[in-house]
Amino acid sequence: MNRFFTPLFGLLCLACFGAQALPAASSTARLAGAQGDKPERREKKKPVLDVAALKRRMKARYATLARLREQGLVGETWNGFVDVLKKSAASRLVDPKDKSKGTVAQLLAKEVADRRLLYAHLARQLKTRPETIGVQSGVRHLARAKPEHWFRLKDGRWAQRKRIRRKKGA
Repeated sequence: MNRFFTPLFGLLCLACFGAQALPAASSTARLAGAQGDKPERREKKKPVLDVAALKRRMKARYATLARLREQGLVGETWNGFVDVLKKSAASRLVDPKDKSKGTVAQLLAKEVADRRLLYAHLARQLKTRPETIGVQSGVRHLARAKPEHWFRLKDGRWAQRKRIRRKKGA
């Protein structure tokens, strides 16, 4: 009701007394603030993910990861990440001729971090959980894998693709 009468009162004052009868806009704002209006809430800006840069980084590592997969040093996991098959492989250099490329563990840490960012980004878009996206990615990696590639199953065991049997009804 007040929203209706305030503008009506302003028009009535303007018609009867002219513009001098109306309060200034700044005093109206001060009065509104003094009446206990809540201050404006600032929304926190979420950091924007540079998806293009993320894809470039992952694409640059793809050939190296594929080579390590072929050598049997790394494998995919059921939840969409990569891991070393044996702890001894983690300390090996990615490229023995070029020490600047780092170790297998360092390469995998970067890949896992980027996959976490990607899964979180996709989960926000699809309004689901990142874990769900990761599991779907793990299933996709399993379906596309060569028979000699290794996978860590949900129970923690490592198995080659050719030895994994799909459960009936799953």
